[in-house]
Amino acid sequence: ITTTDAMRTLIRNERRIELSFEGFRFWDLRRWGLTNVIKEDLKGMRISNDQTTYTPFSVSTRNYLDFQIYGPIPLAETQKYDIIQNKGW
Repeated sequence: ITTTDAMRTLIRNERRIELSFEGFRFWDLRRWGLTNVIKEDLKGMRISNDQTTYTPFSVSTRNYLDFQIYGPIPLAETQKYDIIQNKGW
């Protein structure tokens, strides 16, 4: 691997595979700023009975908005420290 981008892609793919069922993917995508991936529809695959044809289909749509990269600050904290609530919340 000769470039930073290639190494970054390799590491991200390795995390995607190794931690696939451990609940880290969403947080990794948020941290890396890849919210475009979070916004994509959830896809499935229909396989024909004879197993020769594969057809992708949309399982569900995701409603992830840009402001959701930061969660809401609890009301008690905004009142106690005079903090401005994160945009969108």
